[in-house]
Amino acid sequence: MIYRVARDRIGLPRREATIAGALLGVLVLYTEFFGIDTFAIFLVTAGIYLLPWPLGFSMVIVPAVFADEKVAIVFALWLTLRCACSAKDRREYWRQWLAAIAAIVVYGLALLIVHLHGNEYQLKPSGYLTTLINNLHASISGRGLLLNAWPVALLSVVGAFGWRLGGRSLAGTLFRPIDLLVIPGLVVVALVLTQLFQTGRIVVHSAPLFVVPAAVSVGRWMDAASSMKQP
Repeated sequence: MIYRVARDRIGLPRREATIAGALLGVLVLYTEFFGIDTFAIFLVTAGIYLLPWPLGFSMVIVPAVFADEKVAIVFALWLTLRCACSAKDRREYWRQWLAAIAAIVVYGLALLIVHLHGNEYQLKPSGYLTTLINNLHASISGRGLLLNAWPVALLSVVGAFGWRLGGRSLAGTLFRPIDLLVIPGLVVVALVLTQLFQTGRIVVHSAPLFVVPAAVSVGRWMDAASSMKQP
């Protein structure tokens, strides 16, 4: 799916599109690989592919909360950033942004009505500070560094690298450097609304936003290395 995003939406050559797929395949390993996370990341990628079509995008994102609420969270953060910082994006994506917000509302209503087991605390703001403190404490343990800090750091490096070596040429497409702010945004959401060792895998759900610029940068780096070897 990310290969198709790179080819159809950005117009990248097959080499860079394949690199994007390989990068996403590696990053997915930092999620619950045998659980629902892989499907959720597929839905995020599908949402990116469908972003130019508000109706198609909405038909994927709103029902997606019944599979995994993190799909809506990623898009709500991403599109809020884009619409807040760019008049052009507001004109193009305001309907998609409303769909992402609607999906969050649907998820909240589902929590209230269905009382999803284990998620009740997400609707109790009085417990957010305690959850945050517990998560920060867990994150400085060996397991926390492996499951929380390392995936966030790795994705941040991939994202920064993507906009360092030529990724800026994509600024007029679906992707922009401001997308990097989704990473700290998801860190905050994870620390406040999840428990213990969930931060890393939740942040990795935004990986489809960063692997395409990173693939462009890898391609530029490969071309530069090849030209240096020529006599």
